[in-house]
Amino acid sequence: MDIISWLATGMIVGLIMGAITPRALNVGFLGSMGMGALGAVVLCFLASIVGLFPEQQFSWMGVLIAVIGAVGGHIVMMLFRKLSKV
Repeated sequence: MDIISWLATGMIVGLIMGAITPRALNVGFLGSMGMGALGAVVLCFLASIVGLFPEQQFSWMGVLIAVIGAVGGHIVMMLFRKLSKV
């Protein structure tokens, strides 16, 4: 149940970040959602290994960390596009 909330939160935040990203750095609808989901799951997985929130159950701390991970993943993607000029 917890990973589903991470994925859903990451996709929603990725969608919102894709809407506010400048056109030159945007990767599209699916790219933004995918990068948001990837960032959310990776950061939440690392946080669960460290023990910041309970495993196998829903927690608002997990949702908050998923939002931070999704925004961070989107920022990393924008920096990569800016530096590589793709």
